[in-house]
This record gives sequence, structure tokens and C-alpha cells, in this order.
Amino acid sequence: MKVAMFYNASPGTAGEYFQRALVGLGHTVDHFNLGDADRCAREYALYVRVDHGDYSQPLPTDLHPCIFYAIDAHLARSWKRIREQALRYDAVFCMQRRAAEHLTRAFWVPLGCDPEMHGRCSSALRYDLAFVGNDGGVPRKFYLQELKERYPNSFIGKAPYTQMAELYSQAKIGFHYIECTSPLKDPVSMRVYEILASGAKRGRRDAEQADFVASAAEDRFHDRLRHPALGVKQIHNYRIRCPTWFLFSFSAAAGRAMAHRRAARARAWPAPPGVPDLSPARRPSGG
Repeated sequence: MKVAMFYNASPGTAGEYFQRALVGLGHTVDHFNLGDADRCAREYALYVRVDHGDYSQPLPTDLHPCIFYAIDAHLARSWKRIREQALRYDAVFCMQRRAAEHLTRAFWVPLGCDPEMHGRCSSALRYDLAFVGNDGGVPRKFYLQELKERYPNSFIGKAPYTQMAELYSQAKIGFHYIECTSPLKDPVSMRVYEILASGAKRGRRDAEQADFVASAAEDRFHDRLRHPALGVKQIHNYRIRCPTWFLFSFSAAAGRAMAHRRAARARAWPAPPGVPDLSPARRPSGG
């Protein structure tokens, strides 16, 4: 099947993962930046837009069937634009369940990870904690600064996305924080599953409990570290109360297995009405 995919290219953007997955399923995929949509030929079996934070223009109205994968609904400004543009598409897929519940012709398909890229590496443990990314402004930069001071034997900073799996595999704990400014308050992102797939333990602070628990045993994650000192205290307590490698290894293995299950479920997700089925089993002959 010929698929046209729209996203503004940048290293590690979600659109690259979707494109690589579709090519792996045997489809022919052509990439266009959003600004080039008007020049896209009207000859594709499916037009796919992947959210990358640019809502300056919707896709041309004569491109059908056309679907949109919405990612940034946790941000107030993005959520407003997503709601405005969602009606233009034949179907909308959402990273957040709550976003899908508020849109028409919307389906919840949570992000996962690419197990081939973010699987466990053979690297030995080097870091107490790892965080790959920028400081993100207030309040995330305060969390990161506090963690740097408390746990100097950590990797906290930027790195190419191709090196994330190795860095997280070398850490006892992978730290993740995403700020939610929209009413949805659903902070699950790809990074959660990338950390788990790499084998690092990802702790979380439960809403009712003051201690970190093994998030790999659950199928839904929330970051509730709303106060830097409290968050650091809980990480410290977790390390003291769980000193053995057995617990880290057990929970990390469960996390890897869950990340792989999530990827398998995504591949088997049924197509909504009016949208071509992209699964290899029912792919039209002739591609």
C-alpha cells in the first residue's frame, strides 16, 4: 500500500518511528513536511499525519482517507488546536485515552516503543539514575538540578536518541517527567516505555502512597512528582529500602516484557471504518 506521511522531520520525532514501522510491514511510505502538503500527489491509499507540535495548517481537505495521530493533548495550547483540527480527519488516534474520549471518530492507541532500538543493551551498570533530554524549563529543571546534586553518579542531559537505550541500560533508575497543562492530566509518553524496554527500573510516586512502587507491574503510568524535594526524597527512600539487584532486575524484566506486549498489541490494532487496514496479513497485493 502507498502511504503519504506528514510530519516535520527532526531526529527522534515520533513520525520517524511510525514511518519505520509501516515500511517494516511492507508498505511504501513517502514523507512530506507539513508545509509541502499542497504538493502531495492525490494518488495514495492513505494519508497519515503524525503530531509534531505544529498546527499552523491542517492537511488539504481533498486528501482521503486521512488520519491524524495526536500526541501533545497534555499541553493546553496543543489540545486546543487538536480539537479544532480533528474534525477534518476521517479518524483520529490519540496517545491519551482521555483525549480520545473528547473527540469525534477518535480511538485510543497509546504510544509504545521500538523494541529493536530501545531494547536492553549488554552494558554494565554505571549510573544511579539516568535522564535523557533537555531541562524543559520550570519545574522540570528544578527536579533535574536537585537530582544532579544529590546523585552525582548519574547521567542527566542530552544525547542522540540512538544512544538512549545504552544510557538507560547503564542506569539503575530511569527518570521521566512530563508537564501537563491541559485539563486531561495524562502524562504517559513514549519515554516511559523506552525506559522500561531498556531494562532500567522506572519508579513512580503513587497518588495514595508516599513511597515508590514497581511501575512495571501496571499497564498505566503517571508521574506525580510535584515537589522537587519530595521527589528526590522518595527516590532516596526507594534506593535504601530496595538495596538488592534482584528487585531491580525483576521489575525491569517485567517492564521489558510489558513494553514488548504493548508493541505487539499496537501492531494488531484493528482499522476503524473507512480507513485501510495496514496489517501485513490483509495488505492488498501489489503493495
